[in-house]
Amino acid sequence: MDTIRRLGFGQIRALRVRGGEPVFEPPPVIEREVKFGSPRPNDSPTYDNTFTELFDALKLIEDGVVDRLEVRNGRPFRIIVPELPPAPGPDRKVPRQSSLDSPSLEARG
Repeated sequence: MDTIRRLGFGQIRALRVRGGEPVFEPPPVIEREVKFGSPRPNDSPTYDNTFTELFDALKLIEDGVVDRLEVRNGRPFRIIVPELPPAPGPDRKVPRQSSLDSPSLEARG
């Protein structure tokens, strides 16, 4: 939570999740967004439901990677996580799309 609040606006990329909890080894890439002419983010230590939603989403991921966690005004805004295609079954064919074409799951948090 402190990292998100200090960041203010930006993104946290390649955040690993183990057992539904964020893991900072190896460290994720943190990108700060700097806007000119905008007020500074709120520095108050308030905890709101966006943090609850973020941690609920991480628990659903359990073990994996959050490709991108977007932060706005010192609060989690949304996460982008890779979505695997369904496993091929006897009546399904393996999809022929590159990893760049695969859809992403967007969860607000």
